[in-house]
Amino acid sequence: MTLLLWSVAFCENPRSKYWAMEDSSGTVIANTSVVKEWSAFHGNDYWWIQSFYIAPEHRGMGLADELIKHLTKEAKSEKALELRLYVHGDNGRAIRAYERCGFTESPYIIMKVGL
Repeated sequence: MTLLLWSVAFCENPRSKYWAMEDSSGTVIANTSVVKEWSAFHGNDYWWIQSFYIAPEHRGMGLADELIKHLTKEAKSEKALELRLYVHGDNGRAIRAYERCGFTESPYIIMKVGL
């Protein structure tokens, strides 16, 4: 399968990026986006993965690894501090994929207030 990986900035916003993978027919089979969060303390950005999707019929084929590898390369080229993401605790398949790509649990706790 021939894959094409392309990216665009959301609405020309340099603080966010979007990538998609297409198969040889031009069908988008995977996509992800990041938003950059400035850290005044560290003087650079954290890259937050805001969405990560692989079409069901293409899961288990190594595309997640390939996409994360590409994000890592891009983030390093911009001297980002870390790649970060949220994943639901019940999504074992995604957690295993992220761990395989080097992600570890963060010491931070997510807090919320209902509106």
